[in-house]
This record gives sequence, structure tokens and C-alpha cells, in this order.
Amino acid sequence: MLDAQIALDQFQQFEFGSHAFDFESGELRLRWCWNSSTTAQRFEESFQFPLAGKLGDERRRLLPAAFDLLHWVAGVSYWKLACEGEVAFTKRAPDVWQRLSLVEVYRQGLAELAWRNQLYRRYWPDFERGATAVPEPMTGQAGLSRRVLIALGGGKDSLVAVERVRAAGFEPLTVQVGSAALIAETARVAGTEHRMIRRSLSPKLAEFNRAGAINGHVPITAINSAALVIAALLWDCDTIVFANERSADTPTLVHDGHPINHQFAKSLEFEQRFGEWVNRYIASDLRVFSILRQETELGVCREFAALDQYHDVFSSCNRNFHLDGPRTRRWCG
Repeated sequence: MLDAQIALDQFQQFEFGSHAFDFESGELRLRWCWNSSTTAQRFEESFQFPLAGKLGDERRRLLPAAFDLLHWVAGVSYWKLACEGEVAFTKRAPDVWQRLSLVEVYRQGLAELAWRNQLYRRYWPDFERGATAVPEPMTGQAGLSRRVLIALGGGKDSLVAVERVRAAGFEPLTVQVGSAALIAETARVAGTEHRMIRRSLSPKLAEFNRAGAINGHVPITAINSAALVIAALLWDCDTIVFANERSADTPTLVHDGHPINHQFAKSLEFEQRFGEWVNRYIASDLRVFSILRQETELGVCREFAALDQYHDVFSSCNRNFHLDGPRTRRWCG
């Protein structure tokens, strides 16, 4: 058993290691490492993607750039253990534009964690250090089919999104990240083709948290968004739809003149930069957007009130979807 407390005191460099995808099983393995002068603490997690049909050469060619995106964004779960140190890349490193985008994901996505843990210092990685301008990769089109992939969260917002997509003439493919049974139940009632992406975090993460590592909110929607880009390429979908409404742009609080937004990864600012990343580096014909962006919470509630087939199965509280299992029965008050 590792001495996590000693390791925490010695962390000096956060390294983005390798990643590997198994085209037979659909498993993507991602690796990171916290290095010090005397030790290295390695972390590995996996995403399990259900495979569906033959994967064309063009989509296969574009997948590595999508794996990079998920690898770099999902690293936030492990960087937050210490929130300081240098950054290194074992394999391909991001270019300048990508580094600036990653700064925003980590800086704004961890702002609430920093406030709650009283981190009155730079808490996000210095991705810009050592950056050199390199030519942007030419993405081109993936030749994706006109199919809509919807992120299903089990709440009223994503169910309204499902019905809006149907009203537009498309039968959506729904997907969840994680194995929450409550989400799968809403998909059953919705009658959609539904798939589940399983994420298995490194077991070391919980051990370090118990030893006193920095812990708190991470931009989980950013991680899930990157996972869905991979899913769209694997499953031949040219559109990824989220159900983030207008309030996601409103800061949760303002501290010392700086806005802190718990929902940053659901904001329009994130959506636009994320979409630009996808079109610049992965596939120019893959669209990512929220279908509820113009709506208020009240407007979504008004629309959901007419969808009474879902009233017995939707969930109103994110505590239902904690990594360690449900903490309430649909409603938390």
C-alpha cells in the first residue's frame, strides 16, 4: 500500500502519459503520472465504448486526435490532487491554441474547487510554458451520417432535448457516461436506442483523497463531452446534442472580482471553444451544441410539464449520480 501522504508532499511534475485503444473491445486506456525526485505515482483509467458496425478508414484516421482531447481533459481528475507542479507530455503535446484552451478548461473548471480549498495561488497547469507554434493538423470531413447523438442525464432537460430532436424529424441515439440505472430507465421510457459508456477511474484516486489530497468539483461535462466525440466517430453520428440551458452562463458566485461558475463546462463559452477544437483538430463535419441554449429554467419546466410520460422516471438531483452510487431517490429537495 502506497504512502499517499508522503507522495502528496513530493509531487513536482504532472505527466500526461500514453493512451491506447483496443479496436476489438472498444476499451480506451489513459495514463498519467505524478513525478518527484524520488518516486513516480502512476494512474490509469479506462473508458469502455460499445462498438457498433464497421469503422471506416477515415473515421479511424481521425480517432487519435479525439483520444488526445479526452486524455488531456480527463487529466483534470488527477491534476487536482495537488494543483501545482510542472506539466510534461510523454507522447504528442498540444499546440499553442490547444494549450490556451486547456488553460481555460482547468482554470475555470477548477475555480470552485480552488475557492472551497482556499487555494490562493495559481491552481491550474502552466500549459503555456515551453509551448511552440506547430502547424495545425488538417482534419477534413469524417463522412459522418446524419444521425443525432444526445447526452442523456436522467433529468428534465435532456428529456426535453430528446423530444425536440424527434419533433425536428430525427430519431435520436441516446448515450450516458457511467452506469446509473436511473438514466437507463429514462431511456427505456423514451424508447430510444441507448448506449452506455463505462468510465473506470484509477483506484489510486480514492486512496489519495483519503490521505488528504485536494478534492472537489471537476468539470465533468467537459470530460463527458470529449468522450461523446469519440462515440460519435465510432457510431457514425454527425451531431452531438446537449441540453444545457441559459443559466449555465451565470456565475455561481464572484470571489475577489473573479466569477466562479460551477457549470462552466455547460456554458456557451465552453461550448463554442469546444466546438471549434472539434472542427479544427478532429472532424470538420461534426457539430456539437446545446439545443436548449436559449431557454430559461422556467421555460424548460413549462415544456417538460407536458411530457407526462416522463414524470415518474426523471431525476431532479445530481446526488443520484455520484461515483459511489445513488444517494437519494430521484428528488433531493
